[in-house]
Amino acid sequence: DVERLTGAAATGRAALKAAEKQRTKLKKQVAGLTARYTQEGGGAIATLEREVAAAQAQLVSRETVENAFRADLRAAGIDTDLSPAGLVTARSRANELIKTLNADVDAARERSSDAHGEAWALKGSIAKLETEIASFRRRRSNIRPESLEQRARICEATGIDEAEMPFAGELIDVPAEHAQWRAAAERVLRPLSTALLVPGEHMPAVTRYLSETNLRGFLRCIDVSIPVDGPSEPGPRDLITKLSTYDSAMGDWVARKITAHYDFECVENPDELAKVSRGVSLGGAVKRNSSTTEKDDRHTKASDNVLGFDNKDKIAALAGELLALRASFEEADVVSRKHASEQDDLIRRLAAVRKVAADTREFEEISAEEHRAAVSAAVERLESARDANADLEQIRFELDTAELDLTAATEK
Repeated sequence: DVERLTGAAATGRAALKAAEKQRTKLKKQVAGLTARYTQEGGGAIATLEREVAAAQAQLVSRETVENAFRADLRAAGIDTDLSPAGLVTARSRANELIKTLNADVDAARERSSDAHGEAWALKGSIAKLETEIASFRRRRSNIRPESLEQRARICEATGIDEAEMPFAGELIDVPAEHAQWRAAAERVLRPLSTALLVPGEHMPAVTRYLSETNLRGFLRCIDVSIPVDGPSEPGPRDLITKLSTYDSAMGDWVARKITAHYDFECVENPDELAKVSRGVSLGGAVKRNSSTTEKDDRHTKASDNVLGFDNKDKIAALAGELLALRASFEEADVVSRKHASEQDDLIRRLAAVRKVAADTREFEEISAEEHRAAVSAAVERLESARDANADLEQIRFELDTAELDLTAATEK
């Protein structure tokens, strides 16, 4: 083992000595080539190379300035060449554009605001309708939620069961065979259908609540214990013949009420209204008496209907409205985004135009033309110097090779 280690140490010393000898040789070679390169004009070449590098660095810096100015011209939408005359033209055009673009931005801002407001309003309507549909799905009635809430508050305050006080519209329906008369029935019976029917024994408590409470709305209550006066038998074309009433005591009262007080004859031809004392046309024109004919088109959508034993048809109608609202919102949102984008584009262009107009630099401070010429001249001088001494390139190649070999030998 001692002999093996002794031999390895001797081998290592020999290798180190050989490596040091090689480095010494390479150093001398590099020194010699360097001296020869300098004597052959390499120093002048190196100076010219530094001049080229400096000129190129200055060109890069100035091209950054020139490119930024060109970008400002493009953003401002000003098409002109980069020259002393072009610079004057660009600034003159920028000052003209500022006036028109200010007006364009104001108009675009107004359009964007209007479009955003319309889309926002539709979004609010969608949310409100979704809530309304969800509310109708939790019950069977077609009566508006605010009226149902009023009934609930009255019952909570008085202890009366809601089932004892239906709205008249909850007890009236239009059979399928008379569906074409629904719109007319809705118009004629709206004052009755939205009324709360109150048993006589509960009327004092309900009246007291109405007197002492701010309803923040309107509610009509009818005491069903008061006898219904008027005709008890309907005519062959009376409105009641187109309707069904709920099979209950309250439903019977509603049927009598309609027979006696809403004895409108149903006429398909509006010309027939002139021949009857009280009537309603298929289109919803209502003749109240010999001198008064009216039509109320404020509640014409299917979702406005209040008659019906259940609200399946109303929910379907509301769902249709919701689909239409969503489609309208999608269109309005596209328009809103378009106008917002147009506004942003104009604002960016106006900013670029103002930047061009406010730029007071001389052409020579922006253009890279002189720097390109300086780089070309420096490169030409360098190439001429190299051409004058063809051997110099070979010396340079040998010097670079020797330096690489010395670096490799030093790192071992």
